[in-house]
Amino acid sequence: HDFPVIEWLPVLTGSGDSPSAIIQDFHSLDITLPCPNPDESRYSHRELQIRHTLGSKNDQNDFLSKCTILHDRYGAHRAFFDTDEGRSSAAHLPFFGLDFNHDRGWNVAIGWSGAWQADFTLLGDLHLKAGMLRTHFRLLPGESIRQPSIILQQRERMSIVEGQNLFRQFMLKYHSPHDSAGRLFKTPLPLSVWGGMPSQETIRIIDRAVQQKYPFDVLWMDAGWYGPDREVANSEYTPASDWARTVGDWRVNRIPHPGGLRPVADAAHRAGMKFLLWLEIERIRPGTPIASAHPEWLLRCQNNDADLLLNLGHPDACQWAIDSVSQIIANEGVDYYRQDFNFNTLPFWRQADAEDRQGVTEAKYIAGLYHFWDTLRKRHPDMLIDNCASGGRRIDSETMSRSICLWRADLLGRPWFDCSECNQTQILGLTQWVPLHAGGTTVAPGDLYGFLSGIASGVSCGICCFPDQEQLAAATRMMPFFLHDFYPLTSNSGDYREFCAYACIDRQQQQGFLIVFRRPLTSNDRITLALPGFEPEGKYLFERFGSPTPELYTGDRLRNFTATLPEARSCALWFFRRA
Repeated sequence: HDFPVIEWLPVLTGSGDSPSAIIQDFHSLDITLPCPNPDESRYSHRELQIRHTLGSKNDQNDFLSKCTILHDRYGAHRAFFDTDEGRSSAAHLPFFGLDFNHDRGWNVAIGWSGAWQADFTLLGDLHLKAGMLRTHFRLLPGESIRQPSIILQQRERMSIVEGQNLFRQFMLKYHSPHDSAGRLFKTPLPLSVWGGMPSQETIRIIDRAVQQKYPFDVLWMDAGWYGPDREVANSEYTPASDWARTVGDWRVNRIPHPGGLRPVADAAHRAGMKFLLWLEIERIRPGTPIASAHPEWLLRCQNNDADLLLNLGHPDACQWAIDSVSQIIANEGVDYYRQDFNFNTLPFWRQADAEDRQGVTEAKYIAGLYHFWDTLRKRHPDMLIDNCASGGRRIDSETMSRSICLWRADLLGRPWFDCSECNQTQILGLTQWVPLHAGGTTVAPGDLYGFLSGIASGVSCGICCFPDQEQLAAATRMMPFFLHDFYPLTSNSGDYREFCAYACIDRQQQQGFLIVFRRPLTSNDRITLALPGFEPEGKYLFERFGSPTPELYTGDRLRNFTATLPEARSCALWFFRRA
């Protein structure tokens, strides 16, 4: 009742004594919305703007903002979006802004962590349909099949940006993870290590962070710590690294970790850090113990004999996943659980379906995934779940309710690639819909531009990376403001010749930050921005990061704020507050 939002979750149940008739092309959302006439003339012309965002494909255009215009005439009246994977945000984010005009429209979220579709048709009025990508099945007696949930937010007499910030606050309150005391989980600032690195070497890295007073709050142990006892590479980036070949065998490798992972966890706890551990519970490699013991729990695909899929729609398989992860959490001192998901499951689901049960394997799998996470959260109510799927390929309103994506794209944070402009694109596009997220950033001495390009509500500095203290000082001041209003001040077109700028503002405390990036290909050295929401007669102190003297501005002057950056590939960061 505190937001102009309605949401629902359809569940289909077979109530008869025999299988139902075929349920074909079921849509969780199937409504018609009136589209206003722009004027009363005889030749008035209705149109609709659809704001949408590309998903994550490990590509430089990940989370690029897009806009599609529908016209009330055949041939330009329809837009259709779907997925090519069993991961919800691989092709597109399942969020859409529908704008009838500048101060009226709707926001739509599709809560489904598998394959979905959305269909928009403008012929007189707007007809919206959304649901699973494929449904053609009979319900068995007593059987229940969950379908995608839907969120509809009305935007009435408010700008698009105001509507987005209202949506963000709704998601933070009702669809973001909270701890046992009801507090929103903080997005971490982690110190990351490779799982194949010997325990003693990891503990020395923790000791260095303590001695040098780094503000890391989580020790993140990534892949490579598991499998049969054997020598393993202490880095992901060496040819000898075999982390992917033993996925599914979750025994701690006692060669790099002779005492298990508990000594590392204890060292992290002594340093005031939480301990985060990587697993990929859904993928099983042939020849691992669980593959041999329970082949009936696994889904197979003819075109992929390297991977097996643990069928979370099978109750026994789902219970095994819950118990296995819970045991690792308890035995190894794990505080936060990182779940990765590195392959396309859609063909596995489809090949498991009978002709009259198309969509059932996927639907039961996704319901099992939610049960798996919900049960883990009940057992470990102060445990944050990190949702990774080859980066940010499984971001939707249902996963957001249970987790935070801490690694939004796999091309980030790699030592051979400057991901600065990619990060700027991702933050401009993703943050409008997803308040809490993080990813890797470019870490190099003195490179404030590269480091700050990756700051969202959190950031990951990369494996064994120690940024400049100046860089971390800026980041730790910026991150809390992402819980408040977010204002993109430049377009998110992917054109690296343009400036990039955005602001985060805490309206209640009347403070925030503004950051401006002059990209390597930007020819101009200045940009004039209209900063939003400042009272014309109000006075505001602007502190440029790295400068000792703040400047005083009136709200009226901030309507034409000029940022000058003489050098290409540079940035300027201001923190401000009401005087």
